[in-house]
Amino acid sequence: MSFLVLDVAQWAQKQFGSCRLGNIARSRRAVKVAVQFASNPDASTPDQIERWSDLKAAYHLFDQEAVTFTALAEPHWQQTRALATGTCLLISDTTETDFGGGRRHVEGLKRTLNGNNQGFLLHSSLMVQAETREVIGIAGQELFYRQPRKNPAENSLQRTQRARESEVWGRVIDLVGVPAVGDVSARVRSRGGQYGSLLSLSRTAVRVGHPRRATAPARGNSRGTPR
Repeated sequence: MSFLVLDVAQWAQKQFGSCRLGNIARSRRAVKVAVQFASNPDASTPDQIERWSDLKAAYHLFDQEAVTFTALAEPHWQQTRALATGTCLLISDTTETDFGGGRRHVEGLKRTLNGNNQGFLLHSSLMVQAETREVIGIAGQELFYRQPRKNPAENSLQRTQRARESEVWGRVIDLVGVPAVGDVSARVRSRGGQYGSLLSLSRTAVRVGHPRRATAPARGNSRGTPR
C-alpha cells in the first residue's frame, strides 16, 4: 500500500483548486477556506477563520448560487475515479444528518426521520481497491431529502409509481459511471448487508447494453434500511 502525504495547503489546492464556482476568485477563496477548516477541524467557523474580513468573505462564498455541494466535491470524485484500476469495491450507504429541532427554519434543511428535527441525507460511494483494500476515495455522492412516507390523497396505483428513496443507489452508480482507464468491476453493498449486486462498469459492458445500475433493494422501513 502506498501513501501520499501532503501539507494542508497542498491538499486544499488539489481538492478545491479546480472547482467551477463561477469565477477564479471564488475558487481561490474555497482553497483558502479549506486550509482554514482543515487546520482546526474541531472548531467553529469563527474560530477557524480568525480575521473578520476573511470570515465575511467565507460567508459570502457560501451564499453564492454557484457554490453548491456538488461543485465543491466533484473534483475529488473525478480524481478518485481516475485512480480506479482492476477490481474496485463501491461501498455505499446513506448518512442522515440531524441538526436538532426548534422553530427556526434553516434554509437547506428539511424534516428528518422523526419528523421533528431538521437535516438532510447524504448517499456516498467509497471506492476501495479489492485486492489491497486501499481506500481510493469517494467516487460519487448525492445530497437529498427524505420524502413523506404516505400521501393520503394517493391511490394504490399512484403509490406504486412514486419515486423511491432507494433509487438514490442507482443514481449514484450512474454518477460514478464508466471508468476512465481499463475495466473495473464493482460490488455495491449496503451497510447492513441487505443486498449486493455485481456491476460491470467496463466500456465493453456499456457498449453491448448491459445495465450499470444496481438492482433495486427490498423495501424496508427501519432506520438505515433502504426503502
